[in-house]
Amino acid sequence: GMWPAEGSVAQEIISTFSENEIQWIATDEKILYRSAPVDMSAYYPYCIGSENHPSVAIVFRNTSLSDKIGFVYQHWKGSDAAEDFVQNVLQYKPGPDEEDRLVTVILDGENAWEWYRYDNDGKEFLHSLYKKLSLLYESGEITTVTMSEYISGNPSRNVPPHPVSSMRKIERLHPGSWINANYDTWIGNPEKNRAWEYLLTARNDLAQSGIGLPKL
Repeated sequence: GMWPAEGSVAQEIISTFSENEIQWIATDEKILYRSAPVDMSAYYPYCIGSENHPSVAIVFRNTSLSDKIGFVYQHWKGSDAAEDFVQNVLQYKPGPDEEDRLVTVILDGENAWEWYRYDNDGKEFLHSLYKKLSLLYESGEITTVTMSEYISGNPSRNVPPHPVSSMRKIERLHPGSWINANYDTWIGNPEKNRAWEYLLTARNDLAQSGIGLPKL
């Protein structure tokens, strides 16, 4: 599986993921809220595909939790931040007769830690968080999983399989990235549009050189 660049997705590229045996992708929950059908919950994974290609699982990151690690907890003491994170996760705990839920946390792993003010590289926060998550796993309240583990299951950790075919289907995936649920980080103003024109010129020149790149 993979996190496409900046979480950028669109209905038209799902077949490319499927053809290359990508089993799952991830993006931001703001994309989900603009997709169809409406009123889908971000704490469940979904599948998307077509008649000619196997379905791909797609998950949507919890924006609030992810951004707390990236931008908020740097101003907190590590143990307090870890406790806040865990309590926020527990708010999504399903009822006794409900199916389990998947809370997806994704952020730029290299950017956050240098800004943590009260401990070096966020180590106090991470150590405290891992300790709390380990205890909650032992009590059966929270199980941390990778996406592949969630899909395939892991009997040794009591993780049941969740086949892609069993997931609710997204009928129309909104095009955009994790930034504002659109592509305006890259396109839309004169400077960026000019850069795309330069790229097109370079690509066409390369195609005409005989190397074999298809001309756009």
